[in-house]
Amino acid sequence: MMWHAIRARVPALSRRTRSFSEQSDVFDRAAKLRQRARALAAPDAADFDYLREAVAERVVGRLRDVARSTLADALDLGCHTGHLRRALEDDAGVDGACAAGISRLSQTDRSPELVAACAAENKGDVLEAVSCVVADEEARLPFDDEAFDVVLSSLNLNWVNDLPRALSEVRRVLKPDGVFVGALLGAGTLGELQYAFAAAEEERTGGVSPHCSPAARLADCGQLLQRAGFQLITVDVERIQVDFADAFVLLDDLRRMGEQHAPAERGPNVSRDAFLAMAAAYGALFANDDAANSVQASFEVVFLIGWAPHASQPKPDARGSATKKIGELPPTAWKPGTDGTFEPA
Repeated sequence: MMWHAIRARVPALSRRTRSFSEQSDVFDRAAKLRQRARALAAPDAADFDYLREAVAERVVGRLRDVARSTLADALDLGCHTGHLRRALEDDAGVDGACAAGISRLSQTDRSPELVAACAAENKGDVLEAVSCVVADEEARLPFDDEAFDVVLSSLNLNWVNDLPRALSEVRRVLKPDGVFVGALLGAGTLGELQYAFAAAEEERTGGVSPHCSPAARLADCGQLLQRAGFQLITVDVERIQVDFADAFVLLDDLRRMGEQHAPAERGPNVSRDAFLAMAAAYGALFANDDAANSVQASFEVVFLIGWAPHASQPKPDARGSATKKIGELPPTAWKPGTDGTFEPA
Protein backbone atom coordinates (compact mmCIF):
# COMPACT_ATOMS: atom_id res chain seq x y z
CA MET A 1 0.00 0.00 0.00
CA MET A 2 1.30 3.47 -0.95
CA TRP A 3 0.75 5.30 2.35
CA HIS A 4 2.12 8.57 0.99
CA ALA A 5 -0.62 8.58 -1.63
CA ILE A 6 -3.40 8.03 0.88
CA ARG A 7 -2.04 10.64 3.31
CA ALA A 8 -3.54 13.44 1.21
CA ARG A 9 -7.00 11.90 1.63
CA VAL A 10 -6.88 11.74 5.43
CA PRO A 11 -9.75 13.94 6.69
CA ALA A 12 -9.46 16.78 9.16
CA LEU A 13 -10.78 14.50 11.90
CA SER A 14 -7.24 13.23 12.37
CA ARG A 15 -6.43 16.48 14.18
CA ARG A 16 -9.00 16.74 16.96
CA THR A 17 -9.40 19.87 19.05
CA ARG A 18 -11.60 20.72 21.99
CA SER A 19 -14.54 23.10 21.96
CA PHE A 20 -15.02 24.68 25.38
CA SER A 21 -18.60 25.65 24.60
CA GLU A 22 -19.56 21.97 24.83
CA GLN A 23 -21.34 20.89 28.01
CA SER A 24 -20.72 17.14 27.81
CA ASP A 25 -17.61 15.55 29.26
CA VAL A 26 -14.74 14.84 26.89
CA PHE A 27 -12.67 12.56 29.14
CA ASP A 28 -13.44 9.60 31.37
CA ARG A 29 -11.58 10.92 34.40
CA ALA A 30 -12.29 7.81 36.47
CA ALA A 31 -10.59 5.73 33.78
CA LYS A 32 -7.67 8.15 33.80
CA LEU A 33 -7.27 7.64 37.56
CA ARG A 34 -7.15 3.88 37.06
CA GLN A 35 -4.65 4.19 34.21
CA ARG A 36 -2.31 6.33 36.28
CA ALA A 37 -2.63 4.08 39.33
CA ARG A 38 -1.67 1.04 37.24
CA ALA A 39 1.26 2.91 35.71
CA LEU A 40 2.46 4.02 39.16
CA ALA A 41 2.33 0.45 40.50
CA ALA A 42 4.84 -0.81 37.92
CA PRO A 43 8.36 -1.31 39.36
CA ASP A 44 9.91 0.63 36.45
CA ALA A 45 7.38 3.50 36.52
CA ALA A 46 10.10 6.16 36.92
CA ASP A 47 11.66 5.09 33.61
CA PHE A 48 8.64 6.50 31.78
CA ASP A 49 8.57 9.93 33.41
CA TYR A 50 10.91 11.47 30.83
CA LEU A 51 8.26 13.71 29.25
CA ARG A 52 6.91 14.97 32.58
CA GLU A 53 10.43 15.70 33.80
CA ALA A 54 11.30 17.62 30.63
CA VAL A 55 8.13 19.72 30.77
CA ALA A 56 8.49 20.40 34.53
CA GLU A 57 11.98 21.80 33.90
CA ARG A 58 10.57 24.10 31.23
CA VAL A 59 7.78 25.31 33.54
CA VAL A 60 10.31 26.20 36.23
CA GLY A 61 12.50 27.92 33.65
CA ARG A 62 9.59 30.11 32.54
CA LEU A 63 8.78 30.93 36.15
CA ARG A 64 12.34 32.10 36.72
CA ASP A 65 12.16 34.23 33.57
CA VAL A 66 8.94 36.07 34.49
CA ALA A 67 9.13 36.38 38.29
CA ARG A 68 9.37 40.03 39.32
CA SER A 69 9.56 39.52 43.07
CA THR A 70 9.84 36.82 45.72
CA LEU A 71 6.99 34.32 45.40
CA ALA A 72 7.27 32.39 48.66
CA ASP A 73 4.04 30.37 48.68
CA ALA A 74 3.43 28.07 45.72
CA LEU A 75 0.81 25.53 44.68
CA ASP A 76 1.55 22.57 42.40
CA LEU A 77 -1.82 21.72 40.83
CA GLY A 78 -1.76 18.10 39.66
CA CYS A 79 1.56 17.12 41.21
CA HIS A 80 1.68 13.50 39.99
CA THR A 81 4.79 12.13 41.80
CA GLY A 82 6.44 15.51 42.38
CA HIS A 83 8.15 16.40 39.10
CA LEU A 84 7.75 20.14 39.66
CA ARG A 85 9.10 19.90 43.21
CA ARG A 86 12.17 18.07 41.97
CA ALA A 87 12.61 20.58 39.15
CA LEU A 88 12.41 23.46 41.65
CA GLU A 89 14.98 21.83 43.91
CA ASP A 90 17.28 21.00 41.00
CA ASP A 91 17.02 24.62 39.85
CA ALA A 92 18.06 26.01 43.25
CA GLY A 93 21.11 28.26 43.06
CA VAL A 94 24.30 28.11 45.11
CA ASP A 95 22.45 29.91 47.90
CA GLY A 96 19.93 27.06 48.02
CA ALA A 97 17.04 29.30 46.94
CA CYS A 98 14.48 27.93 44.50
CA ALA A 99 13.23 29.78 41.43
CA ALA A 100 11.44 33.04 42.33
CA GLY A 101 12.26 32.50 46.00
CA ILE A 102 9.69 29.73 46.53
CA SER A 103 10.09 28.32 50.03
CA ARG A 104 6.71 26.70 50.77
CA LEU A 105 5.03 24.33 48.33
CA SER A 106 1.55 22.82 48.52
CA GLN A 107 0.89 19.89 46.19
CA THR A 108 -2.46 18.53 45.06
CA ASP A 109 -3.58 15.68 42.86
CA ARG A 110 -6.88 13.97 42.25
CA SER A 111 -5.28 10.54 42.68
CA PRO A 112 -4.79 9.33 46.29
CA GLU A 113 -2.09 6.94 45.06
CA LEU A 114 -0.10 9.74 43.43
CA VAL A 115 -0.48 12.00 46.48
CA ALA A 116 0.84 9.20 48.70
CA ALA A 117 3.79 8.60 46.37
CA CYS A 118 4.50 12.31 46.24
CA ALA A 119 4.37 12.68 50.02
CA ALA A 120 6.76 9.76 50.46
CA GLU A 121 9.39 11.58 48.40
CA ASN A 122 9.14 14.95 50.13
CA LYS A 123 12.36 15.25 52.11
CA GLY A 124 12.32 19.00 52.79
CA ASP A 125 15.99 19.35 51.89
CA VAL A 126 15.55 22.60 49.94
CA LEU A 127 12.01 23.86 50.51
CA GLU A 128 11.06 24.96 54.02
CA ALA A 129 7.69 23.23 53.93
CA VAL A 130 6.02 20.82 51.53
CA SER A 131 2.52 19.42 51.88
CA CYS A 132 0.31 17.09 49.81
CA VAL A 133 -3.47 16.88 49.66
CA VAL A 134 -6.02 15.10 47.47
CA ALA A 135 -8.03 17.66 45.50
CA ASP A 136 -10.05 17.73 42.29
CA GLU A 137 -9.16 20.48 39.81
CA GLU A 138 -12.79 20.64 38.66
CA ALA A 139 -14.10 21.32 42.19
CA ARG A 140 -13.41 24.08 44.68
CA LEU A 141 -9.80 23.77 45.80
CA PRO A 142 -9.33 23.33 49.59
CA PHE A 143 -7.54 26.67 50.00
CA ASP A 144 -8.58 30.17 51.01
CA ASP A 145 -8.87 33.01 48.53
CA GLU A 146 -5.55 34.68 47.70
CA ALA A 147 -3.53 31.93 49.41
CA PHE A 148 -0.60 31.62 46.97
CA ASP A 149 1.97 33.81 45.25
CA VAL A 150 2.32 31.36 42.38
CA VAL A 151 0.38 28.39 41.00
CA LEU A 152 2.20 25.86 38.82
CA SER A 153 0.71 23.02 36.79
CA SER A 154 2.49 20.61 34.47
CA LEU A 155 0.75 18.17 32.09
CA ASN A 156 -2.35 17.86 34.21
CA LEU A 157 -4.95 20.32 32.95
CA ASN A 158 -5.17 18.60 29.56
CA TRP A 159 -7.22 15.85 31.29
CA VAL A 160 -9.69 18.29 32.89
CA ASN A 161 -13.19 18.40 31.41
CA ASP A 162 -14.13 21.81 32.83
CA LEU A 163 -10.98 23.79 32.07
CA PRO A 164 -12.66 27.22 32.44
CA ARG A 165 -13.67 26.36 36.02
CA ALA A 166 -10.22 24.99 36.85
CA LEU A 167 -8.57 28.22 35.67
CA SER A 168 -11.09 30.27 37.65
CA GLU A 169 -10.11 28.32 40.77
CA VAL A 170 -6.44 29.02 40.04
CA ARG A 171 -7.28 32.71 39.77
CA ARG A 172 -9.22 32.59 43.07
CA VAL A 173 -6.36 31.16 45.13
CA LEU A 174 -3.75 33.54 43.68
CA LYS A 175 -2.76 36.65 45.60
CA PRO A 176 -2.95 39.99 43.75
CA ASP A 177 0.02 40.15 41.35
CA GLY A 178 0.49 36.41 41.75
CA VAL A 179 1.36 34.39 38.68
CA PHE A 180 0.11 31.17 37.12
CA VAL A 181 2.55 29.15 35.00
CA GLY A 182 1.10 26.02 33.45
CA ALA A 183 1.75 23.51 30.71
CA LEU A 184 -0.69 21.24 28.91
CA LEU A 185 -0.60 19.19 25.75
CA GLY A 186 -1.80 20.98 22.64
CA ALA A 187 -3.72 19.91 19.55
CA GLY A 188 -0.56 18.97 17.64
CA THR A 189 0.38 16.26 20.14
CA LEU A 190 0.84 12.82 18.57
CA GLY A 191 -0.17 14.17 15.19
CA GLU A 192 1.81 11.37 13.56
CA LEU A 193 -0.19 8.72 15.43
CA GLN A 194 -3.46 10.43 14.52
CA TYR A 195 -2.49 10.48 10.85
CA ALA A 196 -1.37 6.85 10.89
CA PHE A 197 -4.62 5.64 12.48
CA ALA A 198 -6.68 7.74 10.06
CA ALA A 199 -4.72 6.53 7.02
CA ALA A 200 -5.05 2.88 8.09
CA GLU A 201 -8.77 3.06 8.77
CA GLU A 202 -9.42 5.06 5.62
CA GLU A 203 -7.70 2.35 3.60
CA ARG A 204 -9.16 -0.64 5.49
CA THR A 205 -12.71 0.46 6.33
CA GLY A 206 -13.33 3.67 4.39
CA GLY A 207 -14.03 5.61 7.61
CA VAL A 208 -12.14 7.21 10.47
CA SER A 209 -12.64 7.02 14.25
CA PRO A 210 -10.76 9.10 16.84
CA HIS A 211 -8.07 7.21 18.75
CA CYS A 212 -6.24 10.14 20.39
CA SER A 213 -7.77 12.42 22.99
CA PRO A 214 -8.67 15.93 21.79
CA ALA A 215 -6.58 18.83 23.02
CA ALA A 216 -6.87 22.57 23.43
CA ARG A 217 -6.07 24.95 20.60
CA LEU A 218 -3.54 27.70 21.14
CA ALA A 219 -6.06 30.50 20.53
CA ASP A 220 -8.52 29.02 23.03
CA CYS A 221 -5.92 28.92 25.82
CA GLY A 222 -5.37 32.67 25.79
CA GLN A 223 -9.09 33.36 25.70
CA LEU A 224 -9.71 31.02 28.65
CA LEU A 225 -7.06 32.77 30.74
CA GLN A 226 -8.61 36.13 29.93
CA ARG A 227 -12.08 34.83 30.77
CA ALA A 228 -10.81 33.61 34.15
CA GLY A 229 -9.64 37.13 34.99
CA PHE A 230 -5.89 36.94 34.31
CA GLN A 231 -3.83 39.87 33.06
CA LEU A 232 -0.53 40.14 31.14
CA ILE A 233 -1.22 36.81 29.45
CA THR A 234 1.46 34.92 27.54
CA VAL A 235 0.88 31.70 25.61
CA ASP A 236 3.64 29.91 23.73
CA VAL A 237 4.20 26.48 22.23
CA GLU A 238 7.17 24.15 22.25
CA ARG A 239 7.31 20.93 20.28
CA ILE A 240 9.19 18.04 21.89
CA GLN A 241 10.11 15.19 19.56
CA VAL A 242 10.80 11.72 20.92
CA ASP A 243 12.09 8.78 18.86
CA PHE A 244 10.71 5.25 19.25
CA ALA A 245 11.59 1.92 17.68
CA ASP A 246 8.12 1.71 16.14
CA ALA A 247 4.48 2.65 16.75
CA PHE A 248 3.96 -0.28 19.12
CA VAL A 249 6.73 0.97 21.43
CA LEU A 250 5.16 4.44 21.38
CA LEU A 251 1.78 3.06 22.44
CA ASP A 252 3.41 0.95 25.15
CA ASP A 253 5.22 4.00 26.53
CA LEU A 254 1.98 5.98 26.63
CA ARG A 255 0.36 3.14 28.58
CA ARG A 256 3.27 2.96 31.01
CA MET A 257 3.04 6.72 31.51
CA GLY A 258 -0.68 6.42 32.25
CA GLU A 259 -1.30 8.81 29.36
CA GLN A 260 -3.23 6.60 26.94
CA HIS A 261 -6.58 7.53 25.40
CA ALA A 262 -9.40 8.02 27.95
CA PRO A 263 -12.52 9.19 26.11
CA ALA A 264 -15.86 9.68 27.84
CA GLU A 265 -17.54 7.93 24.91
CA ARG A 266 -15.60 5.03 23.48
CA GLY A 267 -15.81 4.20 19.80
CA PRO A 268 -15.49 0.75 18.22
CA ASN A 269 -12.39 -1.31 18.97
CA VAL A 270 -9.63 -1.28 16.40
CA SER A 271 -9.39 -4.53 14.47
CA ARG A 272 -6.10 -6.41 14.40
CA ASP A 273 -5.84 -5.78 10.67
CA ALA A 274 -6.32 -2.01 11.07
CA PHE A 275 -3.90 -1.96 14.00
CA LEU A 276 -1.15 -3.60 11.97
CA ALA A 277 -1.95 -1.29 9.06
CA MET A 278 -1.57 1.70 11.41
CA ALA A 279 1.90 0.55 12.44
CA ALA A 280 2.89 0.05 8.81
CA ALA A 281 1.58 3.50 7.88
CA TYR A 282 3.40 5.08 10.82
CA GLY A 283 6.70 3.52 9.78
CA ALA A 284 6.25 4.53 6.16
CA LEU A 285 5.19 8.11 6.82
CA PHE A 286 7.22 9.12 9.88
CA ALA A 287 10.43 7.09 9.89
CA ASN A 288 13.65 8.84 10.86
CA ASP A 289 16.58 8.77 8.48
CA ASP A 290 18.80 6.71 10.75
CA ALA A 291 20.35 3.27 10.90
CA ALA A 292 17.90 2.16 13.60
CA ASN A 293 14.93 2.96 11.34
CA SER A 294 13.16 4.58 14.29
CA VAL A 295 9.99 6.66 14.09
CA GLN A 296 9.26 10.09 15.51
CA ALA A 297 6.46 11.24 17.81
CA SER A 298 5.73 14.89 18.53
CA PHE A 299 4.37 16.33 21.78
CA GLU A 300 3.07 19.88 21.41
CA VAL A 301 3.31 21.56 24.81
CA VAL A 302 1.34 24.77 25.36
CA PHE A 303 2.76 26.99 28.11
CA LEU A 304 0.39 29.42 29.83
CA ILE A 305 1.39 32.44 31.91
CA GLY A 306 -1.13 34.79 33.49
CA TRP A 307 -1.04 37.27 36.36
CA ALA A 308 -3.70 38.05 38.93
CA PRO A 309 -4.65 41.74 38.58
CA HIS A 310 -2.84 44.35 40.67
CA ALA A 311 -2.71 48.15 40.63
CA SER A 312 1.04 48.13 39.92
CA GLN A 313 0.66 46.30 36.60
CA PRO A 314 0.92 48.28 33.33
CA LYS A 315 -2.40 49.24 31.77
CA PRO A 316 -3.21 49.79 28.10
CA ASP A 317 -3.85 53.36 27.01
CA ALA A 318 -7.46 54.43 26.84
CA ARG A 319 -9.24 53.78 23.57
CA GLY A 320 -8.97 56.81 21.28
CA SER A 321 -5.99 58.33 23.13
CA ALA A 322 -3.51 57.92 20.22
CA THR A 323 -2.01 61.16 18.90
CA LYS A 324 -1.01 59.80 15.46
CA LYS A 325 -2.63 57.68 12.80
CA ILE A 326 -0.93 54.46 11.72
CA GLY A 327 -0.11 55.99 8.33
CA GLU A 328 1.72 58.86 10.04
CA LEU A 329 4.13 56.59 11.93
CA PRO A 330 7.72 56.34 10.60
CA PRO A 331 8.68 53.17 8.72
CA THR A 332 9.95 50.33 10.85
CA ALA A 333 13.66 50.28 11.61
CA TRP A 334 13.77 46.47 11.41
CA LYS A 335 13.25 43.96 8.65
CA PRO A 336 13.01 40.16 8.59
CA GLY A 337 16.40 38.48 8.31
CA THR A 338 17.26 35.39 6.29
CA ASP A 339 17.40 33.20 9.41
CA GLY A 340 13.89 34.07 10.62
CA THR A 341 15.02 36.77 13.07
CA PHE A 342 14.93 40.56 12.57
CA GLU A 343 17.81 42.83 11.62
CA PRO A 344 18.24 46.62 11.18
CA ALA A 345 16.60 47.90 7.99
